[in-house]
Amino acid sequence: MSLTTRLPVSTERLLEACDAQEQRLAAKIRAAQRGVPTFFDQLLLNGIGRVRQLVAGSTKNGTREFPGSADELATLTAALTGFIDQRQRPRFQTFETRLQTSMSGRPLPWELSPYQAAALQGVDDCVRWRDRPLFKSACDVAIYPMLLWELKPRTIVELGSGVGASAMWFSDLLAAFGVEAHVYSVDKVDLAVTYPRVSFIQGDCLRIQEALPSALLGSWAHPWLVVEDVHVNTRGILDHLLPFLEVGDYLIVEDAADKGHDIRDALSVHPHRFVVDSRYTDFFGRNSTSAVDAILVQVPDQR
Repeated sequence: MSLTTRLPVSTERLLEACDAQEQRLAAKIRAAQRGVPTFFDQLLLNGIGRVRQLVAGSTKNGTREFPGSADELATLTAALTGFIDQRQRPRFQTFETRLQTSMSGRPLPWELSPYQAAALQGVDDCVRWRDRPLFKSACDVAIYPMLLWELKPRTIVELGSGVGASAMWFSDLLAAFGVEAHVYSVDKVDLAVTYPRVSFIQGDCLRIQEALPSALLGSWAHPWLVVEDVHVNTRGILDHLLPFLEVGDYLIVEDAADKGHDIRDALSVHPHRFVVDSRYTDFFGRNSTSAVDAILVQVPDQR
């Protein structure tokens, strides 16, 4: 059997894809990265080179010169075509479309396993900010600053304060960026913490209308970043807050893998208004974030 018989695409199309990706990477490295490739850029370039080598050897010698190379070529081709397929999808997708693609897509080699994802807050300790447990994954610690810089929110609404580190972290980041903003962090426990540009609100998220009354929400400046990070009343929280969001505001539901039904039901009340921003959900590989399929932004109703 020929080395290329089991490939999902023809040899010609495979080599064309290699050429296109190599040209795209070269342009990106040259312009956006000032000539410095990332580790993943180098991984892709090395993989493309190996694909060309295996295809050339197959064309010349069949399988005799490369024992086991049929499996290697098939594996490399699947990874390359999977990467290209993900890149070609639009940045913004409806929640339902996003769920379908997430469930149907095959895992790619660089995507996190459940064990790896569980370790990203720390294995024997917790990622910290100002020596307080932050309870953010390593990926989210990198994603949030990029989102904050792009959004430049005037208001952050955090549901679930933990020990206060995340609200402090948001405040510090926005101050470093020169963004005039305020963080409102709600928790059932009174933290008795005072921090610049942060209001810790003692309130029960089971009674979110009392913790964050409409009159208060209506007084806060936009754009907003809403971070839902509690494990109670997700549907009630979203039902209460979503009507106050405006075009361009972001909603992030952390630990979303266990909250999918609540998110779907809440968004169904506001069809065509919220989409998943895959730039952030997939920055380190598909759903390499605690907000699985749940970094959402409000868009104009396109109906």
